[in-house]
Amino acid sequence: MTNLTTHDRIPVTLLTGFLGSGKTTLLRELLADTRMARTAVIINEIGEVGLDHLLVGTLDDDAVLLKSGCVCCTMKSEFGDTLKSLFNRRESGVLPNFNRVIVETTGLADPVPLVKLLLGDEGLVSRFRLQAVVTTVDCQIGALEHRPRVERDRQIGIADHLVLTKTDLVSTDTLVGITKKLRDLYPDKPITNGRVQQDIFSLLLENQQQPLAKEMLLRLRPTHFQPSLSVSTSTHNHKGVHTFCLSADEPIKWAVAISFLRWLARTYSHKLLRMKGILNIMESDKPIIVQGVEHYLFPETSLEAWPGNLRSTQLIIIGDGLPERDVREKFSAMVLETK
Repeated sequence: MTNLTTHDRIPVTLLTGFLGSGKTTLLRELLADTRMARTAVIINEIGEVGLDHLLVGTLDDDAVLLKSGCVCCTMKSEFGDTLKSLFNRRESGVLPNFNRVIVETTGLADPVPLVKLLLGDEGLVSRFRLQAVVTTVDCQIGALEHRPRVERDRQIGIADHLVLTKTDLVSTDTLVGITKKLRDLYPDKPITNGRVQQDIFSLLLENQQQPLAKEMLLRLRPTHFQPSLSVSTSTHNHKGVHTFCLSADEPIKWAVAISFLRWLARTYSHKLLRMKGILNIMESDKPIIVQGVEHYLFPETSLEAWPGNLRSTQLIIIGDGLPERDVREKFSAMVLETK
């Protein structure tokens, strides 16, 4: 079992959302704020954001410095190459010494491959760490009411945090309805009103504690507990994107835990959009963080202490057509084997 830490690696936040969902508008407002100092922002086309009034000067052929102290650069042909180039230019002094990165994806982008790169590319993992996936949801269009779109569903499903946009353009009833539908689909996924700027800055600029640890802390509250070895009585063979949580109070052997995770990744491969969680492992006093995308499992990391001093295994599974009942049954068998 390796023991990588997140210290000194640059946190990267992916800002995603479907076409017209308000990503660019949100980003434009953020870029003008001095709290974005020492932040590097990667966007697809600087001209599309409309930053002329914020420009201080050009740093090189694809990067500009804004009045807020933020560095803004364009995406190269490959996401990984863009990040590596950004790091190298910082190290050589061409770019200011930024300490966080925000990446705006295109409206049709599937964030899964980007998450996979950030968690699995050795050249990136040694320099960067995935902080969070933040997805904007357009309240005016009422995304959940319209015909299904695979890209939108995957963007919302894989997100660590949802931001509701254009909330000032819809009625209170509409806003409440969209929020309820999102909470019904993703009961523990944090949802923020995009008009509350303080909440957005706290979300995008926080890099002291991994958001995953905070998310687990919410799940570890007594009101979120589920019976540790229970198996759902319904089939839960969802055809769309959905999220569920596996939990266990008792410590698990590392060999058993990794065996389950490998089974999950191997058996369901492309149906597994994302797996993330904290493990209570017999062989470790520290909480072990595990993450995976599709059939890839990435090197585990650890936290210095348990969030809230609560020890419990919590695995969040985000799948597309993933048979929840089968996964729960296998997980229960794994936990029983530990005893």
